[in-house]
Amino acid sequence: MSESHIRIEELSRQVNEVTAQRVRLSTENSELIKEVHEYKVHLDNANHTKSQLAAQLEDSRRRLEDEERVRQGLERKCLTSSGCICLETNINNNSISCPDCFSCSFILD
Repeated sequence: MSESHIRIEELSRQVNEVTAQRVRLSTENSELIKEVHEYKVHLDNANHTKSQLAAQLEDSRRRLEDEERVRQGLERKCLTSSGCICLETNINNNSISCPDCFSCSFILD
């Protein structure tokens, strides 16, 4: 009888150890699932920000190209209308003018 009693205590101890290990693993799994979810949220936020920045960059590129076309058009118009080749572009005041004759001066919109 004492042999079976010892065996029962041994099995009971093993059951307790396995149960404790199962609880630890379950807790660790829950923490890892939460961490993965947080990483997914951060990744989604980063992707959203990346998309917004890409759209802003593309918009800025288009505006720059449009402004460059307008500037080149005005320079051509100024050159052909006055024959003046001495142009000065004043970006801060949004204008193109000839510092010598002032006959060809354009305000950029």
